[in-house]
Amino acid sequence: SVQYREGTADFLVLLDAERERLAAEDSQAQAQIELYRGIVAIYKALGGGWQPQA
Repeated sequence: SVQYREGTADFLVLLDAERERLAAEDSQAQAQIELYRGIVAIYKALGGGWQPQA
């Protein structure tokens, strides 16, 4: 962080901001997983899926 390098921000503040950013990224990834699971559930409910080979 520029503020940390310039001495205007405490290292703990920098670490806390980084932790919050990573937590937000994790939440976004979890939401995307749930979205894709929902899409797969809809696809399966409409009859999609693997077909056995004859």
